Amino acid sequence: ADDVLAMVWKPQDVQPVVDLLLAANDTTTAIRLIGMLAADPIEGPDAFQAYGSVLNAAGVDSAALLETASDELTVRVLSSLSSTRYLPDGIAVSFSDGTEMTAGDYFRGRPTVLLMWRTDVGRAVETLDNFEALAAEPWVADRIRTTVISAPPEAANLEELKRRASPVILDGGYELTESLRAFGAPTYVVLDSDRRIVATVREASTAFRIAHHLAADS
Repeated sequence: ADDVLAMVWKPQDVQPVVDLLLAANDTTTAIRLIGMLAADPIEGPDAFQAYGSVLNAAGVDSAALLETASDELTVRVLSSLSSTRYLPDGIAVSFSDGTEMTAGDYFRGRPTVLLMWRTDVGRAVETLDNFEALAAEPWVADRIRTTVISAPPEAANLEELKRRASPVILDGGYELTESLRAFGAPTYVVLDSDRRIVATVREASTAFRIAHHLAADS
């Protein structure tokens, strides 16, 4: 059971493992994994509905389970993503509205999800739409900073980028991209509240989940 709990932390991995544990009558471990799934900001309500009978049969208080599971999942995320790389303070970042500042001034204070975006990649606008839809979720607002990094910045797309709710950085010299080591688009990079490069992933929902648990721990 301890091995299972140590290995499984991604929400999308939990449900199939729970099914196997219930089939093996290991209800205790199954309930802990249900709690992890229920603590996730995207999967939570569906997890309680799907496994409500299991929770009731075990006499588990849902509110207490959710609180405990959230703490456990935060620790699991932090320990699983033990990067020691930081985005350098002095890198200049230029926004699509013409403003400039240093990375140290901008990327500090809240966890950040960065979308590495390129105009010449298929379904580029759809990627932006999906990113901003997640950024508008109530559990993201005022807790997670979202930013789009566009490289190369093409003038034909500036008006499209200026209409976006998330700030857009034009990384024409690829200095920021190189520092993040995030070549390829779309790629999602998660920074913690002190510019630590925590994770580089291919799915927006995974990036937002990680950032959410970083925010909960801060």
